[in-house]
Amino acid sequence: MCGIAGLWDFGKKASDADLLSMTATLSRRGPDDVGWFTNQEDGIGLGHRRLSILDLSSRGRQPMADAARSVTVTFNGEIYNYREIRLELARQGHRFITNTDTEVILHAYNEWGIDCLARFRGMFAFALWDVTRKKLFLCRDRLGVKPLYYYYDGRLLLFASELKALMAHPGFRKNLHAGALALYLQFGCVPAPWGIFTNTSKVRPGCYVEISSDGKLKESYYWRVDNYRASNGGGHLTEAQVEEELVPLLREAFAYRLVSDVPVGIFLSGGIDSSLVAAVLKREAQENIRTFTVGFDDASVDESHWAKAVAQHLGAEHTEFRCSEQEALQIVTHLPEIYDEPFSDASAVPTYLLCKAARNRVKVALSADGGDEFFCGYSHYVMFARVWEQLTRMPKRLRAVLSAAVKTLRLIPRRGLEPLLVETCRRFFSGLEPADFSDKLLKLSHVLAAPGFHEAYNSALSIWPKEELRRLATGLQSMGPVGMQSSADATDAPLEMMLTDAQMYLPDDLLVKVDRASMAVGLEVREPLLDHRLVEYAIALPHRFKYQEGTSKYILRRILYKYVPRQLVDRRKQGFSVPLASWLRSALKPLALRALDPVRIRRQGIFSSRYVQGIVDSFMAGDRVSAKKVWNLLQFELWHQRWVEG
Repeated sequence: MCGIAGLWDFGKKASDADLLSMTATLSRRGPDDVGWFTNQEDGIGLGHRRLSILDLSSRGRQPMADAARSVTVTFNGEIYNYREIRLELARQGHRFITNTDTEVILHAYNEWGIDCLARFRGMFAFALWDVTRKKLFLCRDRLGVKPLYYYYDGRLLLFASELKALMAHPGFRKNLHAGALALYLQFGCVPAPWGIFTNTSKVRPGCYVEISSDGKLKESYYWRVDNYRASNGGGHLTEAQVEEELVPLLREAFAYRLVSDVPVGIFLSGGIDSSLVAAVLKREAQENIRTFTVGFDDASVDESHWAKAVAQHLGAEHTEFRCSEQEALQIVTHLPEIYDEPFSDASAVPTYLLCKAARNRVKVALSADGGDEFFCGYSHYVMFARVWEQLTRMPKRLRAVLSAAVKTLRLIPRRGLEPLLVETCRRFFSGLEPADFSDKLLKLSHVLAAPGFHEAYNSALSIWPKEELRRLATGLQSMGPVGMQSSADATDAPLEMMLTDAQMYLPDDLLVKVDRASMAVGLEVREPLLDHRLVEYAIALPHRFKYQEGTSKYILRRILYKYVPRQLVDRRKQGFSVPLASWLRSALKPLALRALDPVRIRRQGIFSSRYVQGIVDSFMAGDRVSAKKVWNLLQFELWHQRWVEG
């Protein structure tokens, strides 16, 4: 794992100083080495920070060029099947001088052109300069495990693993993008292809951007997650057949992620997904495994005892790190440095603490993201699908009347109506908190009024409903993520939600969270459940193998129970959570009040100071305001102080 950066200054010479300034910001991603390449004639510069995982020698230094110096690459990530590709290329006459996957990328491009991307099995983001064709390619892996930003104003192109590297260039302009800000307020992250600043974008998962010497940019897909829906119902498949097909895929995907010249560990929560990764590697691949978990003093968010029980059953070498509330709270003010684009997933705090602790023991760790998105792990998939089925049977006029009625209901004092509010919200939304009643009802009104399934689902996911966005800031409009390919009628609503999350929530929230937290401490984290062949199989799998008789991740559980007693892993899904409301009303209250002070907000000129003050005052008084809203605003303001006000 590494950090990459680069520039193409059209009409000017590439500045070594500017390139080194950009690369220096990524030192935590790659603490082992630094390298750069410039082509003054074309104005091209490529930079690299290295975290040595494969071929630890200096021969693996980047940027790396082919023997003819016609192609140069700067690469972040891992190509897990590089040995097989290398053998294929060697049979066709290619000669290699290193044992790196980076060199394989160069030879693969020379042999197959940009179509080589289809052969790579891994997580990656790289920039490849073809001096003969005068083209630059920015390429990202299929699921978006590795990040890749770029900035283009028509004259200057910048690219990097993180936004902070772009901001280090003197030509970068920090003008907020109103649409991207609206997306952040809705979803707690800025989904690709948007960036928080104008002229700033992200390469989308499964895409590459081709830049020509005439300054033209073209983004193309080489893989799409939503192209793998089953062409038939799969009615002939039995559970035994699916297990027989799935276990080898799991074994191979997990084993590939162990390819390394340094020690590898596994993040183990004791839940279904991480337990499955550990169990399959231990029992099927016959690997000695090292597992890591973090425990908290607050019993309501601590799952460490379950992780320990699973590790003991598997015979893993297990390490548990204990974390006090004070240690967790100290991370909050450090978050904007780690997440250099607005980000408000509060589980970033424990994720960073786990990565920091694990880095003292290993240089590579396996995580288990993706099981929920591809095997129907979230309870709201089935719940919302049932609600949508009922709504589609209603005339649109009736839904409009009900939407207006729900908006009125939320304004009535809660006393006496609380049972009705609880039951109404519970049927439509998961994760219900008493303070959320009003917010949930407002979301429900928007779901009822939504013209289609995806608009309804986005409304349900939003932190700030669209009418509140307009009150929060003038000119902010609710936006939906772009570029998603979906079924118009949503006849398979759970699958549509899984695919939606796979294209936004997974790459732009979960994987951003893990990448930044791990790279901030120089730890490479790999995602075995996001092997693209495994994902393609899961998408095409009929729903009954993912959810059956009230059981989520049905087929994964069946496989796991062969290795781990079900009583160790069958429990309510908890996830990496923090007591957000409690923190904001106690230890973090002074920080929140300073950052969201109405005088400061008015001077900043982005949000309505009166509306923000009302939200904060109501929340602190224990009224009907979600803690996620206050945290969302707080993280934006802390980010703005660090990166814009500076």
